[in-house]
Amino acid sequence: MDDLARQAEALYDAIRQVTGCRLVVDASKHPTFGAIARSRPGVDMRVLHMIRDPRASAFSWSRPKPDRGDRSGESMWHGGPMRTTASWVLLNRDHHEFGDRHPDRYRLLRYEDFVAS
Repeated sequence: MDDLARQAEALYDAIRQVTGCRLVVDASKHPTFGAIARSRPGVDMRVLHMIRDPRASAFSWSRPKPDRGDRSGESMWHGGPMRTTASWVLLNRDHHEFGDRHPDRYRLLRYEDFVAS
């Protein structure tokens, strides 16, 4: 994990150097990336947790979709209702735990509220 953390830190530093920005927005969905980022000195991490209705997530994850970042033609991960529900619960639990520990650095936004506004 240390190697991955160093690589992430080098990436964020390179983004800051090339762009001259003070803020890097990382749209990673998995909490592991947040854990790596906040383990690095000098990272002032904030989390905007956008959560989608679990029924909509399960429906979306049940359908195969092309992986736009994969040139092999493989599909993105997809699965049945039990697997997608378990993934939804675990991912969101980890984000909520961060919010419980750092309420001043965490905001929850429901996807449906965002779309409606």
